[in-house]
Amino acid sequence: MNAKFKTALAMAAVAISAQAVAGPTFYEREDFQGRSFTTEQQVRNFERIGFNDRASSVVVTGSRWEVCEDARFSGRCVVLRPGRYPSLAAMGLNNRVSSVRSVSRNTRIDNSRYAPDPDVAAAQVVFYEGEGFQGRTFTTNQQVGNFDRVGFNDRASSAVVSGERWEVCEDTRFSGRCIVLRPGRYPSLAAMGLNNRISSVRDVSKNDQIDNNRYAPDPNAAAGPTAQVVFYEGEGFQGRSFTTEQQVGNFDRVGFNDRASSAVVSGDRWEVCEDTRFSGRCVVLRPGRYPSLAAMGLNNRISSVRDVSKNDQIDNNRYAPDPNAAVGGNAQVVFYEREGFQGRSFTTEQQVGNFERVGFNDRASSAVVFGDRWEVCEDARFSGRCAVLRPGRYPSLAAMGLNDRISSVRDVSKNDQIENHRYAPSSDSVYDNRRRNDERLYQASVTSVHAVAGTPGQRCWVEQEQVPGGQSSINVPGAIVGAVLGGVIGHQVGSGRGNDIATVGGAVVGGAVGANVGRGQQTATRDVQRCENVPSQFRPDYWDVTYNFRGQDHRMQMTTAPGATVTVNERGEPRS
Repeated sequence: MNAKFKTALAMAAVAISAQAVAGPTFYEREDFQGRSFTTEQQVRNFERIGFNDRASSVVVTGSRWEVCEDARFSGRCVVLRPGRYPSLAAMGLNNRVSSVRSVSRNTRIDNSRYAPDPDVAAAQVVFYEGEGFQGRTFTTNQQVGNFDRVGFNDRASSAVVSGERWEVCEDTRFSGRCIVLRPGRYPSLAAMGLNNRISSVRDVSKNDQIDNNRYAPDPNAAAGPTAQVVFYEGEGFQGRSFTTEQQVGNFDRVGFNDRASSAVVSGDRWEVCEDTRFSGRCVVLRPGRYPSLAAMGLNNRISSVRDVSKNDQIDNNRYAPDPNAAVGGNAQVVFYEREGFQGRSFTTEQQVGNFERVGFNDRASSAVVFGDRWEVCEDARFSGRCAVLRPGRYPSLAAMGLNDRISSVRDVSKNDQIENHRYAPSSDSVYDNRRRNDERLYQASVTSVHAVAGTPGQRCWVEQEQVPGGQSSINVPGAIVGAVLGGVIGHQVGSGRGNDIATVGGAVVGGAVGANVGRGQQTATRDVQRCENVPSQFRPDYWDVTYNFRGQDHRMQMTTAPGATVTVNERGEPRS
């Protein structure tokens, strides 16, 4: 072998060796544009090379490399196969890479840790059974009209979309509620109300024009400064929607004033207000899903919204009820400004020593009590006259003499012994339709709705009148009787025979009214009961609703008219 051939062979070996150990080249902009940085060895901190959180595209040669959000290979990490990645946004790492290291050829990597294959030409979506890209997966690069056929119906909890946009739908054949996913990583489908609910999927043509309200929240948006809130026109995230990532001082300008009935909050806290320019009554929403704004008295009343800085300290009484709290057995009481559960409301799961601080002093006229007993008092700090409310619905607080007079409230320990005379008159029973932790929810089709109006009745009250001469005597009147119709108050699961599963009772509200004692010499007073006939109102008292879930008919009665569907759990029980 001559010297020249030996030299050429050596140079070729060096070239092959260099190619084998070549590392990734990161680019500052997508499509391999802008300033670049190449490394053949691990980099623990991109700050040291002036490239932290700058990479937007990358070319990987030689072997696999792991890129991580944080320094020292911590935070979320993704493994890149050799290939060209024109955009790191698809894996949620655009302008977020802080460290990188090579992966040994002998190291076994779970599929869930890989970035989408850069060599796959067709658009692709990968669904994962668990949130955070965990558990069993199903991958497709073509439309699937029925997930039952691939054994993945109602199982997807997270997804990775690459190449193009995909439309995912609740029902088979691309029907029911559908949402369009942009390329990117979706660690939880719960934020868009599709966790364990996808039944069909198809890719969206590049030429199709999609309305913004059909898109899922952008998965490539940074969670911090681009916190987002989505408002829906109907309860349960139904109907037209409006999404914003910045404050809106007047909803009239976006055509959504006094229209929001439900909301999904992501990224950070948001303050919603009744009036424009963040005035009037305001409530702070934590990240989570709010299927009904009625519980906080803001249904169809929001006129402005703004995000809350991470550094802002917020009093607990300014928060809406935590949407992520387990509500199965939580004690909770909801007060309403008007009788019959109407008007502005205030909800609490903890004691409130002074209603002045929450802007609800001497305003409560009706209440719903969940989970346990609550003591309500006329004066602040649980003083003055107090009454204990059992779980149930109280369509009128007048019967116990507390209409527009409550100033403080606290829950009563399960171990506390309460004398009977301290209890308020017995209420309607109440069905707790709040969602339980980790409970899967479904939409059931409403098949019939009947509005039911109340019958004429009598309204009675007690008043004092003067009688001539003598000492007055103490006269304790009988109970005041008022016929008030309740709402959804009972529920039993149908057993496959189409059983009625809800009952509404005519609430007979009674209460003892103490007489004031007059001590005059010439005149005295006595309590007398007076009554008047009350005609039936045109407005329905409740709606008798029939819905079908998994082939079985159910019935319930609601205080508001339903939409095309109602939310139920896997047993067909209604949920809010």
